[in-house]
Amino acid sequence: MSNVAHARRRGRLIGAMAIALAGLALAPGLSGGTAWAGPEEDRARAEQLIQEGLTLARGKQFREAIPKFEAALRLYPHPETRHNLGRAHEELGELRQAHEYFTQALKEDYQFAADGRQRLMTIEGELKKSFARMTVRTTPSQATVVLTFPSGEEETHVSTPFQTWVPAGTTRLVGSNPAFKAAEQTLDLAAGEEREVSLVLLPLPRQGFLQVNVNQPGATVILSGRQAGKTPLAGLPWDVGAYELEVKLKGYRTHREPIVINQDEVTSVNVALLPDAEDPDGDEGVPSWVGWTLIGTGAVAGGIALYLQFGKAHPAQDQADEAQDDAEYERLHQKAIDFQTAAIVTGVVGAGLVGTGIYLLVAEGGDDATAVAPRFVPEVALTPDGGYLGGTFRF
Repeated sequence: MSNVAHARRRGRLIGAMAIALAGLALAPGLSGGTAWAGPEEDRARAEQLIQEGLTLARGKQFREAIPKFEAALRLYPHPETRHNLGRAHEELGELRQAHEYFTQALKEDYQFAADGRQRLMTIEGELKKSFARMTVRTTPSQATVVLTFPSGEEETHVSTPFQTWVPAGTTRLVGSNPAFKAAEQTLDLAAGEEREVSLVLLPLPRQGFLQVNVNQPGATVILSGRQAGKTPLAGLPWDVGAYELEVKLKGYRTHREPIVINQDEVTSVNVALLPDAEDPDGDEGVPSWVGWTLIGTGAVAGGIALYLQFGKAHPAQDQADEAQDDAEYERLHQKAIDFQTAAIVTGVVGAGLVGTGIYLLVAEGGDDATAVAPRFVPEVALTPDGGYLGGTFRF
């Protein structure tokens, strides 16, 4: 171990920079070379912390020495303190951290710079055996990037560009900024690979707020064809822009008006809906009797389909099976097929009528107050060769 001489000149500490301890080159104090405008007591405290860290390092207690060096670095940023941190991590086998500290230290000139450069080259050679080196840039550069390594461990960087060593394998990157949509990439990296990655974060749409007050609750609010919700509607975030506002409610006239939503402002609209009777062009919807009529007609058709299948087709086929003559069998079999075809067609038509009637009742039902309910009289006729289905609407 070489001797170290310390001198205090005009309140500034100047340390000799050569201690060799079991092959460990550490900076014993804080020398000049870094401009300092802070309190001298911070520098003095940093010097004390470095000495405490060196004492722990002499006893090979590198894990315990690291917090001392880190505290000193916060009080008085200096390349020689970063060099000491790099050496401590190197001794612990934490090569990624060591590489980072040596890289930061070598951005300035200091007495151990030559030793730092040599160690940095050696560390890089070791890292390339199982790590890839990745350079990350984002647009915008003020973005937080979280790296998730194959082991599940995460590493966070608060700005870009940055360069880091990443374990070989699959790594996920997620970039975020409060004013932008998050962006992410998943990369498969090989040991020794150099990879440059760019993440582009898209700006979030500017938004304002919409408030719609309507004299009737449950009205549907639509902005330029896009449904916004049901009334009452208050404080709804919406993209900035000009829109056509529509307010709809069954039994009432549709209200339309142009509106503009401004960024970070509340656009408030008051709407008084009028009954359909006051709107000659209003959409009254489909009277409910139409739906019920279709359902009834479909049910009748279904009954006829069942009759044709089981009352006509099956007996005809039974007669065909009992026929002794081939020609008689073919005639009766064909008759059974004709009845069965009629049953299928009638059943499909009946199902369609029922389905349409249900849809009209649920989705398109109108106001029955002004509707005149008709009477529907179904007519069914059977003939030796089949039958027909019909009916009469009476108003």
